[in-house]
Amino acid sequence: QLVDHVLGEDLLLALGARLQAAPVLGITAEEPAPTIARLLQERLPEELAPEVRAFADTSSLRDAVSAGDIDIAFLEEPLDGISGVTVIAELYPSVLHVLVRNGAAGADLGSLLASGPIWAGAHGGTGHHLAMQLAADYGVEKIDVLPDPWSDDPGVYFIFGGLLGNDALSRLHGFRLYSLGDPGAVSGGRVAEGVVLRYPNLRAFLLPAEVYPALAREPILTLAVKTLLVARQDLDPDMVYELAMAVGRLEPAIAAASPLAGVAELGRSHQAPRVLPWHPGAQRYIDRELPSFIERYAEFMGAAATITIALVSFGVAIYRRRRQARKLSLIH
Repeated sequence: QLVDHVLGEDLLLALGARLQAAPVLGITAEEPAPTIARLLQERLPEELAPEVRAFADTSSLRDAVSAGDIDIAFLEEPLDGISGVTVIAELYPSVLHVLVRNGAAGADLGSLLASGPIWAGAHGGTGHHLAMQLAADYGVEKIDVLPDPWSDDPGVYFIFGGLLGNDALSRLHGFRLYSLGDPGAVSGGRVAEGVVLRYPNLRAFLLPAEVYPALAREPILTLAVKTLLVARQDLDPDMVYELAMAVGRLEPAIAAASPLAGVAELGRSHQAPRVLPWHPGAQRYIDRELPSFIERYAEFMGAAATITIALVSFGVAIYRRRRQARKLSLIH
């Protein structure tokens, strides 16, 4: 009975470990994160399909993955590193939509930020953080950032996200898109590029003309940020390798769910500089097709072997000649 009891406990522990094997994924409620999270749940192998946990804002999500309370998370690429957090894969880009009321004057960015109530997305998110930073850069003493877009009517929207859907567009009557510089100006001299120079986690992006005909007829210069799949640093490297491989295979499905993920100029780049390091398991996946040490140096090693054999043969020949000459000298 004791043996059966011990075996039963071991079986329960093993079963519990198996049930807890799937990673816990943290997200915020802002689209397209929930849609992509559902896609991962539906398309990933059973042992990798994540348990999804929603967080009220980006700050609490960052804290949770940094503390190891969750295994993986969707996070917009930060400007500064996050302790204990590494990258598994790039998922999709988010684009900054700056919207002002039609009657608003064409002010500079600093005046715009000081002009009235601003909805800049969830607290701690890239939009919220950038709005606060830019206000400080422009010397704006006070910026009225709303805790949500419903408690008061925003005069300015300053939000990162995917392409606006019909529901969002229906609530934006009376607004127009604001461009961060003249799209036709010389590259490198526009407002968006000045922002990117100071905030390298961002990149300049051009929204095509009439992508939202009711909001803008001309191209709009704006900013984009990558959303990353990140993991706590001590997550099992084998699991991370499998996750990176599975997410890589889902790139077409992710692009179908979030069209910006299919835009070439916003595409993935494993070589892009970033403050968050690659997880060892993800780095192993990235390096899987790199030639091995032997493959990289095969020609050099072949040449070295040939030279070595030639030198040894030359040395043996000299030794034999000297030995033969010694024998002849002894005879004479």
